[in-house]
Amino acid sequence: MDEQYKQIQLQQKKNKEALQTALARAGEIDVLYERLYEEHVLGNLTDDRYRKLSDKYEDEQTELSQRIR
Repeated sequence: MDEQYKQIQLQQKKNKEALQTALARAGEIDVLYERLYEEHVLGNLTDDRYRKLSDKYEDEQTELSQRIR
């Protein structure tokens, strides 16, 4: 019973760390997406490059959102 409890605690710790990492990355992506938009508006990125990066960030954010739930 004691070993099983330790295993559960270890798994909970790993889950908490994974959640914190995912939340931090989701925040980073928000900042990156804002910068990407600003660069596009300023004319520093082509429409094609903006779409590619935007799609990449959106895909990653969707994946993170599913993991966070």
